[in-house]
Amino acid sequence: MKTGILRMSSYLLDECNLEEVSDILSKIKFVPFRVEHLYHVREFELIGHSPFFDKIEDYERAPEYNLVISRSEEYGIEVAVERKK
Repeated sequence: MKTGILRMSSYLLDECNLEEVSDILSKIKFVPFRVEHLYHVREFELIGHSPFFDKIEDYERAPEYNLVISRSEEYGIEVAVERKK
């Protein structure tokens, strides 16, 4: 399965509207299994599936990924993922 962990800053949600956040996650075809707000670090932890994640075995811990978001007038919002080391 291609499961991974994304962490989104609460500040990102302050800067973007919910439609933009939905657009960002849909661009990587992310399907959440669990979403948790980590108040002490002002982050949301999202665990879920994306075809952009590496395949892992059922017994492996889900790796963390960074969202790389860029905006341009020509292409709009572009999103990529990179696995944290």
